[in-house]
Amino acid sequence: KGKPIFSYYWTPTSLMGKAEIDMVRLEEPAYSADCWTAMSVVVEDIKANGQEAYVPSCANEYKDMALTKTVRSDWAIENPGVAIFIRLYALPTEKVNEMLAYYVDESGGDMEATAIHFLSNESVWESWVSADVAANVKSAL
Repeated sequence: KGKPIFSYYWTPTSLMGKAEIDMVRLEEPAYSADCWTAMSVVVEDIKANGQEAYVPSCANEYKDMALTKTVRSDWAIENPGVAIFIRLYALPTEKVNEMLAYYVDESGGDMEATAIHFLSNESVWESWVSADVAANVKSAL
């Protein structure tokens, strides 16, 4: 309806990749392990004793979740090219959001069409593969 809303949301999602969605992230104090622990104590107290147990503590943003990539060492030795690809693969959340939106709204849920769109319109993937592989992918498109 074009009216402002206040919301809590997460990423990556297709919604956050839509160009017509103009979300503004509200800044919070930076993540602090001490603050997070203090807030967790309050939450546990509320769970145990009810809402009246609430006491103000501190505020901070959620800690970013790191993606951990692992493979068995023997597999990495047997598959060095793929192991290097996995190590080099990194895609900003904004790009994931955009690709999810394309997948949902433009490709009709077609993964292959989405992959072709990504490979044809983005260059970030070229840093994940050798120059020969990148050339072969481009010529296949």
